[in-house]
Amino acid sequence: MGELSKLRFDASGELEPGIYLLTANEVLAQFGRATARREQLGRIFTEIVTRLRTAGVVRRCWVGGSFASLKPVPGDIDLWLLVSDNSEIVTMSWQFADIFEHERAKVVYGADIFWMTESGATAMLDKVLDCLQTTRDGRTRGILEIEL
Repeated sequence: MGELSKLRFDASGELEPGIYLLTANEVLAQFGRATARREQLGRIFTEIVTRLRTAGVVRRCWVGGSFASLKPVPGDIDLWLLVSDNSEIVTMSWQFADIFEHERAKVVYGADIFWMTESGATAMLDKVLDCLQTTRDGRTRGILEIEL
């Protein structure tokens, strides 16, 4: 069970700082239903999660940006993925190019999807998570970690 009941938002509708662990269904219930745009992004989110599960190499997944806020019309879905080492057969395959090639993911899903391997993340994971938790104007906000 995730932390859906523990989500806290500031006055601007951003998640208060922290990392909130949720299931994909909880993310959909909270962030994928309130408006037509959120319903559209909810369907996209569900499709992406299905693809991530099918790939079988994703160890951790974080969602940030306007989708993880109370903004009625979020722009897109921002995802960071941590994948297992030696996953090149999947991450470099044409079958999963829609997930693991950033520009293709943007075209197919309208989503920003970034990824790194477990060994590659050793030195930079904290910096990546800090980046995901920082707004364009330098404020700190919360992000979601998705249980896959």
